[in-house]
Amino acid sequence: VPMLLFIQLAWALPVLGLGALAPWLALRRSAHNAINMAGCLTLWASCYAQLYLTQLGWMTFPLHMVNFTVVAVAVFGGFRARLMVVGGSLTMALSLITVIHFDRPDGDPDRLFAYETAYLWLIGIGGAVTTDLLNREGWLYRAQIRLLSRTDALSGLLTRGAFDEHYRRVIAAASREQRHVAVALIDLDHFKDINDTLGHSAGDMVIVAVAKRLTHVLGDNGIVARISGDEFAMVIPNSKSDEWLEYILDQIQDEISQPIKIGARELHASLSIGAAVAPRDGVDPDELLRKADIALYDAKENGRNRRSFFEANMEDHVQSKDKLSRELRMALKNDELSLAYQPQSDTAAQRIVSVEALARWTKEDGTVVSPAQFIPVAEETGLINELGLWVLNKACAKAHDWPDVVMSVNVSPNQFKHPRFVEKVMAILATNNLAPQRLEIEVTESVFAGRNDTVLKSLRRLKNLGIKVALDDFGSGYSSLSYLRRFPFDTLKVDRDFLSDMDGNPEAEAIIVSIIQLGKALGMTIVAEGIETIEQIRFLQAHGCHRMQ
Repeated sequence: VPMLLFIQLAWALPVLGLGALAPWLALRRSAHNAINMAGCLTLWASCYAQLYLTQLGWMTFPLHMVNFTVVAVAVFGGFRARLMVVGGSLTMALSLITVIHFDRPDGDPDRLFAYETAYLWLIGIGGAVTTDLLNREGWLYRAQIRLLSRTDALSGLLTRGAFDEHYRRVIAAASREQRHVAVALIDLDHFKDINDTLGHSAGDMVIVAVAKRLTHVLGDNGIVARISGDEFAMVIPNSKSDEWLEYILDQIQDEISQPIKIGARELHASLSIGAAVAPRDGVDPDELLRKADIALYDAKENGRNRRSFFEANMEDHVQSKDKLSRELRMALKNDELSLAYQPQSDTAAQRIVSVEALARWTKEDGTVVSPAQFIPVAEETGLINELGLWVLNKACAKAHDWPDVVMSVNVSPNQFKHPRFVEKVMAILATNNLAPQRLEIEVTESVFAGRNDTVLKSLRRLKNLGIKVALDDFGSGYSSLSYLRRFPFDTLKVDRDFLSDMDGNPEAEAIIVSIIQLGKALGMTIVAEGIETIEQIRFLQAHGCHRMQ
């Protein structure tokens, strides 16, 4: 018995100590190995004691050694808790066999040792399993990862994966119970502008505020998720009627329209919403999401800050645009587009001093596609970069046919987003051996929306190369005089709408005169677009307009 007590103290105390230190060791990623090793040592002591101190040792020793081997594999093979439990179960079973089949008087070392073996192993196994849960690869960690993967860290809403799981369950249940379900996709309007102007921390605050408001309005009536940076999704399981759904969506838009306080600043956010309803618009979950996305596209295309419900004609519109974009891509690849050149004359209308290159598209079957159709499609699909460079290259090559004429080319705001746009312009000039002074880049006021500094930097680089920069359609967009102050444009082009309204309209004439005087004061060349009549030419000549197009 003294030897048995000595063994108990010698091995139980380290195990208890390691168990107490398990949280600290877990942080150092070594606790599970330490606890499991303690269990192995305890088992080794058990084998040793039973072999030399009792007559049962020779009978149980082989089984204990098998158990010891299993636990050693658990420690060094990385299986840890599961095999530790197996090993502990074997040891406890052996201990029970000892007690049951060799029932000796109380106090007999064999029975006591059986109890102590089970006791020590319970400590070792408990420490090992607990530590494995604390360990970064343990069950608790994996459960936390599963939870985090289902919850968006910023907004606290469901993630795309978790939303998809809930959404499909709701659709299946509604189909069985013949209930109406609405799915809505929500896009935060102009969120990129918030990030660009106020920083990503302000953008994060807006996301959190919008998430709270969506949850507040929807309450228990549905599920809300954040499925991408500025896009949310909702499922409303019991969509009683279109009127009720409209009421919910109107409430959401009204709630979001309230100011969002970011520090000392108040921001006003808005949402575009696209919705589809099952079973009216289908019962397939993927099909419903696709149709809600089409409705969202319709809401954004028609001015944003509004809601749209899916309609069949929307799908036709999307499909026709998709077809047009594929055809445009092939037309660019096969060099099927052409350029038209619109001349600009001097004040006396005697000499052409510049031409504007304009893209034109006639299909093989003779169908003429208007630029008003294919340019917006190119903008939306990203083809505008390829189209813009194609126009620039063709125009620079053609410029050699008119040695004294400036070649003017329109550049889309999206082209300035390309990080190597300026380098590509330089490469095209070099390829066509055209002097930068012979090229004029035309931009509209919309080019300054969003990342102003990036655009201004690119424009300054172009201007420093000797390329002229014109502000096109002045007066039709933002009409901010700050653009004229921040960037020294070479040319100011008066929007054609003012010219078309000029005849007999004193207000339109006054605006044209004011723009001409403003441009002259800033040292710019003034170009009036859309000249159609002799009266317009005489009016512009009388007020000193430099060029007429």
